[in-house]
Amino acid sequence: MKIGLCSVSFRKLKVDEIIKLAKKAKLDAIEWGADVHCPYTNLKLCKEVGEKTRKNKLLTYSYGTYFRCKDVKEFKKISSAAKALGASVIRVWAGEKWSNDFTKQEFTSMVKVLKECADIAKTNKQTICFEYHHHTFNDYKESSLTLLKAINKANVKTYWQTQYWDDKSSKIDNHIHNIESLKALKKYIVNFHVYNWIGYLDRYPLSGIKKEMIEYLSYGNKNSIAYLEFFRNDDPKELIKDAKTLREIVNRR
Repeated sequence: MKIGLCSVSFRKLKVDEIIKLAKKAKLDAIEWGADVHCPYTNLKLCKEVGEKTRKNKLLTYSYGTYFRCKDVKEFKKISSAAKALGASVIRVWAGEKWSNDFTKQEFTSMVKVLKECADIAKTNKQTICFEYHHHTFNDYKESSLTLLKAINKANVKTYWQTQYWDDKSSKIDNHIHNIESLKALKKYIVNFHVYNWIGYLDRYPLSGIKKEMIEYLSYGNKNSIAYLEFFRNDDPKELIKDAKTLREIVNRR
């Protein structure tokens, strides 16, 4: 398993600064975000960033987008941008509300769009992966499986990350949820987002959950990338510390 960085963690930094930081942290890959560093409307820039990243011996395996699975025409542009970047995985968001809030019609419509998107991605040898996240249909293992099975495309899969969106749950309950979701989704999981949060704003060093992360990442495979995402105080120095911890974790999983 390789380790990487989501560029959205440092939206204020320039591309060259992020590459320099990733090299300093001894990472293997960068997941470039479509919102700031690699907008899908700028193919020339995406190509330049991809080439620059690989020149620095870093992978451009995945493209982090905020596509909400509504507009096939928008996805065509995203797929082209991912191709220019040199990314074979496109991360998307399954809608923009909790799975329980979807109507049957809304779900059916989203599945239809995603099937068309999957066919577009296939022509570019790309895989579509959902963010495992609250306020999307991909919020829990049951809804995730429902969505993936409804689409039923070999190149539509998911990311996984530890749950932080049920604030009323205890640490033990969250751990149970994490393990159950990993077991249920194992064959669909491509990459991981890695952090140590309680809620979104309370962020802590990754070393505080080292034991748990060794267990969680054991559900990945040799082709998976564990991407560090957002850090305490948005401090680049915290990336260096967490990257060292993450390398120790993947070597022990």
